[in-house]
Amino acid sequence: MAVTAGRQDWMSGGIYDLIVIGGGINGAGIARDAAQRGMNVALLEKNDFSSGTTQAPTRLIHGGLRYLEYFEFSLVFESLQEREILLRVAPHLVHPLPFVIPIYAHHRRGPLLVNLGMLGYDMLSFNKSLPRYRRLSAAQVRELEPGLDPDGLRGGVLYYDAQVDWPERLCLANALAARQSGAYVRNYSQVVGFLGTAESVEGVRVRETLTGKEYDLRARLVVNAAGPWADSVLQLHDAAEPRRVLGTKGIHVVVAPFPGAPRHA
Repeated sequence: MAVTAGRQDWMSGGIYDLIVIGGGINGAGIARDAAQRGMNVALLEKNDFSSGTTQAPTRLIHGGLRYLEYFEFSLVFESLQEREILLRVAPHLVHPLPFVIPIYAHHRRGPLLVNLGMLGYDMLSFNKSLPRYRRLSAAQVRELEPGLDPDGLRGGVLYYDAQVDWPERLCLANALAARQSGAYVRNYSQVVGFLGTAESVEGVRVRETLTGKEYDLRARLVVNAAGPWADSVLQLHDAAEPRRVLGTKGIHVVVAPFPGAPRHA
């Protein structure tokens, strides 16, 4: 179903402050933030909102614990702050998720390294509402997860991140908030070209995929939030534009609880 709302009269000659291409969580979030700051915003999505990458993630809201190994402290700090914001503003969609990390004798990361990492994770989320991490003995790990192999188990840690069960709903909530703040929000509206010159983008040409109707929208700034399709959008402006996005793909298997299944993430 096509959705349209906001300053529709601007389609006939008005200039937006911002046009956002892509109605995934990034595009919807950008549109929401800009509209709530008083900017005149248009959000365009060629399919359903959150129909691309947003509907196929790990569904985790986390700070990126593993990035500490690469000393990307600013990235982890920013992600942990965003996690706390989401826990606060969207508790109906984002909830705490406990993790257990067992530590075995053959593991490359021993108890010292794991605990240092968890200590740093806690320090970077100093203002969090989630519980702090807890060190576990081998017996405590077995008590929490009796299905784990006890051979070589040295201990572990219990810590918390967060999970969003329905990322599509989180994305749609951002799109609706943008619309409620006055943004022009429309899905099934594909950007098929840019307005302006080779050196300057002044707007976009839009095609309604359900009707074939085309129209122009002008803006002072255009944001390409098309995710894996960002290169295709860039090439509408310059066909010789080199590829900048290299895609990756992961596979996630979700199963119903079964006897012996883990009790924690």
